[in-house]
Amino acid sequence: MKKALSYMLAGMVFIFTVIAILSIWEVITIEDVLWKSLKTLLVLFVASAIVTFILQVTTDDKEKNSGQSI
Repeated sequence: MKKALSYMLAGMVFIFTVIAILSIWEVITIEDVLWKSLKTLLVLFVASAIVTFILQVTTDDKEKNSGQSI
């Protein structure tokens, strides 16, 4: 799950970087699309960070509980 999220975010960063560079060099003309893309990337980053944190906490709890004997 973590690898899939990290690959997805890396791909999104690459795509948005290419769009931004093409926009800077005026190969493509976008105005609001760049800001919307960056905001989307920020939202995806925050969401994936939260999901990763939740998975890390639940994985740590499972490891602690499996190590204890009743």
